[in-house]
Amino acid sequence: LRQCLVTRSGRLLGIITKKDVLRHMAQMANQDPESIMFN
Repeated sequence: LRQCLVTRSGRLLGIITKKDVLRHMAQMANQDPESIMFN
């Protein structure tokens, strides 16, 4: 799974990607998001 549609009440809010999720996880762990290897 590379992309996920984000909806609320049937309306499209946006698209998130695997990279977006990994970047967010790094920020929550107080790491530099650019230091993560994306495969």
